[in-house]
Amino acid sequence: MITRARHQERRRHAREVPGIGGWEHDMGLLSAAVGAIIAAILEVSVLSQLQLGGGTPELVLAMGVGVAMVAGFEAGMVWAFLGGLMLDMLLPERALGATTLALLVAVGAALLVARVAAPPRLLVIAATAFGVSWLYQVLLIALLALTAGIAIPALS
Repeated sequence: MITRARHQERRRHAREVPGIGGWEHDMGLLSAAVGAIIAAILEVSVLSQLQLGGGTPELVLAMGVGVAMVAGFEAGMVWAFLGGLMLDMLLPERALGATTLALLVAVGAALLVARVAAPPRLLVIAATAFGVSWLYQVLLIALLALTAGIAIPALS
């Protein structure tokens, strides 16, 4: 387990030795990109069959919040963009870009929470994912209503 002091030492060492930070940074973004694509495929193919309380789990959103809060802004935005784009392409009833925009806004909100609660703990990440999921669903319903002509269900 990497402590905060060890993490700061690694960052300082990366600044002193040219080339070390770039490779690790690029691999983190590549891992986020591949992870988002795999998560989107799993969400559409496997998790769509799992019904929990009338809904299905949003793996791309939950993992995107975790990646953003732990790995930082760039990895979170890569995850949100590619994960949303894959979901838009895999689900034909969604307009291209609707899920991407909703995920970018939701992960951005999670990044604001991460900035306040640095370093984020597991409980903070879980609570943020739960709270941001409401924002994501409302935004996605509104975008789908505007772009695809899907009616917004009555709130009662």
